[in-house]
Amino acid sequence: MRAWAQRFQRLDEITRPDYERLPELELVYRSNVGLVEWSLGSSWSQFDRDTDGLNGLLAVTGERFHVEPRVNVPFSWPFGFLTFSGGYRYTSYALEQDSNAGGFQLVDDEPDRGIGTASVDGGLFFERNLTLFNRGLIQTLEPRVQYLWQEFEDQSELPNFDSTSLTFGYSQLFRGDRFSGLDRISDADRASVGVITRFLSASTGQQYFTASIGQSFYFKDRRVGTFIGEDRFESSSSIVSSVTARLASRWTVGGSLNWDPHDDEVNEGGAFLRYRRSNSQIFNLGYRKNRTLNLEQTDVSMYWPVGQRFSIIGRWNFDLRSKRTIEGFGGVEYADCCLQVRLVARRFLDAPTVAQLATIEADEGIFLQIVFKGLAGFGTKVESVLERGIFGYRSPQANSFFTN
Repeated sequence: MRAWAQRFQRLDEITRPDYERLPELELVYRSNVGLVEWSLGSSWSQFDRDTDGLNGLLAVTGERFHVEPRVNVPFSWPFGFLTFSGGYRYTSYALEQDSNAGGFQLVDDEPDRGIGTASVDGGLFFERNLTLFNRGLIQTLEPRVQYLWQEFEDQSELPNFDSTSLTFGYSQLFRGDRFSGLDRISDADRASVGVITRFLSASTGQQYFTASIGQSFYFKDRRVGTFIGEDRFESSSSIVSSVTARLASRWTVGGSLNWDPHDDEVNEGGAFLRYRRSNSQIFNLGYRKNRTLNLEQTDVSMYWPVGQRFSIIGRWNFDLRSKRTIEGFGGVEYADCCLQVRLVARRFLDAPTVAQLATIEADEGIFLQIVFKGLAGFGTKVESVLERGIFGYRSPQANSFFTN
């Protein structure tokens, strides 16, 4: 069970405000009868925002109720698994539209939508013992196949309070939807095939190397939108792959690739090198390229001690297309047994779109944080800058009930 509210304060120049949840209530109940597992999920949400100057569906606010009964029949063995699933996804709305809004006008202020879904998901586990670099290892091979069917229903006249296309990667191959949120539920008639291999320590189970590759095959055109960078009328998806390797106890290197076989081009790719010994010894180096978004960026960040009481903090996120720094900050930290002081200077671009990176003016700021250990402090904005800007850094003061 969860009850939450969410509001936004935009710091950029976007004139269209985000929807606020005021509030949202969620309840999920799960049980089983013998081998059969069943669940009943439901949610009720109230969405609101300032609609002045907005037209059509953008000027719509209201309530959304969603209920989703599901049944799973899972089979599990040491050598693999097979799961049969089915369910029904029903959503109803109570909508209001700004009386001054032009453009599209609501035909029905209480629309609803019902979509049936079913899937078969199975995988196998193979493993073998081997020795590399005088280490006893276990190599696994884990092929997986899933068939997903989800019926089509026209959703063009429904508002979009919280749905967006998800980035296509290996985990997306086996998801039940290609959208986040509940306002858009994708139609599907496809099979996904993937395989993962891992190298594990035979004595501790520690993972040294992981590689994956997979693709989806579509038996019908997708009619409810599409995810970024893929034509919904193609017979198959991009081929997605990723590799992660632990070079030593604290170094990790990896990369991912999204290759479109129809255009014979890379839709998205990236690589990274990371070092993490503790929360105050971190170094990251990364590169990302996205053809659809016309994006190519490098990213370097670090949190590193220099001496017993001082550390340096920094990040440089650079866009190679616009030749501009997206975000750069640098600072110093002093810490002893009782006191922690951080001083950070930051320069960043808060651009609404990638296309505006070349023209938007940069913002600048200087941040100071003082913490009396064991008590409290002020200047928590520094923590949010570090958590978002330095991969692997976790605020020692963070204490969130919900995790993603």
